[in-house]
Amino acid sequence: MPSRTAATVLVVEREPQVQCVLRDILARAGFTALLARSGEKALQIYEQHRREVGLLVIDGRSPEIERLTSQHPELKILRLSGFAEGKAASDLPVLDKPFTPVALVEAVRSLLARPEEPAIPPKRANA
Repeated sequence: MPSRTAATVLVVEREPQVQCVLRDILARAGFTALLARSGEKALQIYEQHRREVGLLVIDGRSPEIERLTSQHPELKILRLSGFAEGKAASDLPVLDKPFTPVALVEAVRSLLARPEEPAIPPKRANA
């Protein structure tokens, strides 16, 4: 039986079937998964559950996700990418598709174990 954890993961994925698969993988590993189909819905869910959410798993970016991460730079984020250039185009940790359930759980655990730090480094003003 997997060890239980109190961590809650907010999954932002527009495809309902993919949402369900991600939720099931995370639940079997002991995580609670909150699901959002859009950046707008993710903002609403995060505002309701901000104390519980330890990680945001996103598939793509949106203005709402950008706003969420700028307002909460301490929020840890894992980006799912089906494109080879995904890692180069992002300053976020990326899990390349296709991935195994084990790879997803390992990535989530690894990010949650990191000390608190901004997911996206703040932009520096020109001096």
